[in-house]
Amino acid sequence: MGKLFLAADDVKTVRSYAMRTELSGQTPNSITELNRLEQELSQVRTMGFARDNEELEPGVRCIAAGIYDDTAKLVAGLSISAPANQGQDTWVSWICETARKISSSLGYDGPSRTR
Repeated sequence: MGKLFLAADDVKTVRSYAMRTELSGQTPNSITELNRLEQELSQVRTMGFARDNEELEPGVRCIAAGIYDDTAKLVAGLSISAPANQGQDTWVSWICETARKISSSLGYDGPSRTR
């Protein structure tokens, strides 16, 4: 979920976050380099959803999609977490579509974020 909100921030804010947290990482899969984080955030913006590949907790993967209000501001996120060996790629479209429906109920009429 954190990547969704970082992807919505500007470069200066992301770099400030990286300096403040020192991207210390929680697991061997954690992103601990600014360049890699910026690449990942670029992918999140392009795809319209974020993934956590055991970056916060070993054995757990997550998928998250943004929820937008009537001003197109990211106001929340919808995510699902599962044991790494049980997660399914088919969940991506479900998460994105559900987040789109919630956003629509908040007045968001922007492009579909489902990819």
